[in-house]
Amino acid sequence: KVLMVLAVAVVLGLASRQQCMVWRDTESLFLHTLQVNPASYRAENALGCVYQDRNNPTAAVPRFEAAVAINPDYAQGHYNLAMSYSALGNYSGAATHLQKVLQLQPESAPVRNYLGAMLFQLGETEAAVEQFEKAIDVDPDWTEAWNNLILTLIQCGRNAEALRGCDQAIDRDPLNVQARFQRAELLVRLEREEEATREFLLLLNYFTQHGDQSNAREVRTRLEALQSNTQAKD
Repeated sequence: KVLMVLAVAVVLGLASRQQCMVWRDTESLFLHTLQVNPASYRAENALGCVYQDRNNPTAAVPRFEAAVAINPDYAQGHYNLAMSYSALGNYSGAATHLQKVLQLQPESAPVRNYLGAMLFQLGETEAAVEQFEKAIDVDPDWTEAWNNLILTLIQCGRNAEALRGCDQAIDRDPLNVQARFQRAELLVRLEREEEATREFLLLLNYFTQHGDQSNAREVRTRLEALQSNTQAKD
């Protein structure tokens, strides 16, 4: 279905937005490095990345924890630790370390977006809205942050603001189908059936042209329900 849940950013890099590199060196090399130099926070982080790349956040966490214990101002280590915590469902721990990253790099849109997603998971929706808005302030063209903001505003019951967010997001990216879908749904809630119908028809045409039958069926179902409801009112 079209964006039924909040998108969670999994951007490992900070300024560069790159993922943890796939280390060419072996796990044993980093273990040896730590035997020679136990205070190497970069080796601890690199070893954590090895485990993270193996989809083993349980093993990665103590390595990232060690990295930031050695160097509390190591932003990449805090970010990687947050991602491993998130993978384990520890959203509170993830949020704590993302906040630490923001103390070091306050202008990082990916970190603010990720923090917003963690706060959303914790039920702190108003705080999440603030982080998504700040992410957009840094990067106004970032579609994911707009979509997260819209969904969170809806969750907060701030439908008028969510609708304005849809309009702004679509102005930035006319092909943002997630924002268009949420816009159509909001127009239905506001009983603006004609506008909602036009939006659903645009989406149906888009998904049909692109061979996306699953989303086309979803939109067609919503459109038929809207038309049936409109006829009942008449």
